Amino acid sequence: MRIVAKNAFDKLYKAYGGDLSKWISTYLTPGGPKTSHKSNKQFGTRWMYNGVHILLEVNNPANYNLVQTEYYPNPYYAKSAFPNSTFYLINQFAKAGKTHHETNEALYALLEVTARAMKVDSFFEKGDSETLDITGSITRKATSSKMGKTATGIGKIEPKELKEKPLNLILYGPPGTGKTYHTVNKALEILDPYTKWATATREDAINAFNDYKDNKEQIVFTTFHQSMSYEDFVEGIKPTLGITPVGYTIEEGLFKQISDKASKDNENNYVLIIDEINRGNVANIFGELITLLEEDKRKGCPEEVSVVLPYSKKTFSVPKNLYIIGTMNTADRSVEALDSALRRRFSFEEMMPNPKLLESVSIEGIGKTLANLLSLVNQRIEILKDREHQIGHSYFMGFVDRDKKPTTVKSEELEPVFVDKIIPLLQEYFYGDYEKIQLILGDGFIRETKNSVPFAVKKPYDDIPEHTFSIVEKPNMEEALRKLLNI
Repeated sequence: MRIVAKNAFDKLYKAYGGDLSKWISTYLTPGGPKTSHKSNKQFGTRWMYNGVHILLEVNNPANYNLVQTEYYPNPYYAKSAFPNSTFYLINQFAKAGKTHHETNEALYALLEVTARAMKVDSFFEKGDSETLDITGSITRKATSSKMGKTATGIGKIEPKELKEKPLNLILYGPPGTGKTYHTVNKALEILDPYTKWATATREDAINAFNDYKDNKEQIVFTTFHQSMSYEDFVEGIKPTLGITPVGYTIEEGLFKQISDKASKDNENNYVLIIDEINRGNVANIFGELITLLEEDKRKGCPEEVSVVLPYSKKTFSVPKNLYIIGTMNTADRSVEALDSALRRRFSFEEMMPNPKLLESVSIEGIGKTLANLLSLVNQRIEILKDREHQIGHSYFMGFVDRDKKPTTVKSEELEPVFVDKIIPLLQEYFYGDYEKIQLILGDGFIRETKNSVPFAVKKPYDDIPEHTFSIVEKPNMEEALRKLLNI
């Protein structure tokens, strides 16, 4: 039996025995006994015999409310006879104009478990095929592969472990906490929810992410900035270059493009990632589409709302299989300052510094870890500034072993991190108040000098500081770190 492209479930059946869901099976055509119709009091000539192969045995009392099929096979097979069991064609409801996601999430989850038991993906790429033999073994015959390397050793998630994902999500927190980094796994968890991406290597996750973005085109990544406009995001009139006189055409923006793709492909999810979402003028960029982002106002929902776009005059609504993930740096602008209309339509997930990720790295000759260092610095920042301006762990993640094995770092290796990244960041946070920066980092990084500058007029003046502060250009790193850690 061949299962090709996205019709992987067209020949899968759900079998019931009494009130229990018993089996997921394939309907063997050809390969099983010859089909024959037989009269039945309840179903008439639709009652039929055919050979099946059981793929997965389940004991689930859930009623999946499947649309009843045209036929009700009464299957048998030499080694496994299941007389008088009613089989439902799983993909029948899709033919009624509904999708797996729209009809029943529980059934969709069960299908995914079945696919994992078959050792295949739930939906196959065009050009791929699967051969199912009578013993139930699966032989992969991929005629094309878009993944350069197959991920191995990644755990799977059972349907009961699944958590509902918000359609609109913003990851927010101080700089360097991995907000953009985590959008990769967040997107993969939406597109492939039954793979435990938390256990995957970064290489496997990036390969899968790029496959979805570049090949399958189910992910679009963009960054908001002050010049981003509605015309770039939704649609606008753009000049046609290379012709005289210059002409103008209506061009679709990236949001309109991915929305249209998602609308035409109800069986798959799509993800739009907006990095630095609060750096753009959200009201101008989204325009009237802000209302359409709400979960109950998406296309196909009871409260669906559509608008007529200003340039093309086309009716437009946002599909409910389009997820939006944004990131927001709280050091740039607080959550409260974000456009209130947008904030009301998004779920927020805070991402704060995680010093535990640095516990495996010890500072050579000092007896402290990078986790101790970062925690102390952030405690001081929180007191002198606020928690939204802490320093993220990502500034030090380059020293962490890929396998998280214990390792050491030399003091001098940390100099570029402090001199080129942390000190400039603190200068921005404290607007050049070097006395506060010294309170955080110590005088090994910020030098205090008694003011001996002669002024033109000798008279008392209260605003003349007794001391001035300056950055130590070439700090003795071991000494500076000892002072910072109060050793």
